Amino acid sequence: SGGSGGSWKPLAVFAVENLVLLSTIGSTFGHRLVGLRLQGLGGARPTVVQVLVRTVLLCLAVPAIIWDRDGRGLHDKAAGTVLVRTS
Repeated sequence: SGGSGGSWKPLAVFAVENLVLLSTIGSTFGHRLVGLRLQGLGGARPTVVQVLVRTVLLCLAVPAIIWDRDGRGLHDKAAGTVLVRTS
């Protein structure tokens, strides 16, 4: 049936893609395309909990548009993650 139920589908796909790809290979398709990788602050692979926190905050949108002077978004600060350039 109609309604706005379908409007959540793209967000759900985005969330699942982020959870699966960042937890397993450390980057989404877009990250890989531009040479970025997600890691924990200590340089380690991000944990599933870190990726979950980051993804939920990204889905809320507001944390992604607020960043610090280093360019880290609020979602990355809260999750304890950072996007780094790959070599």
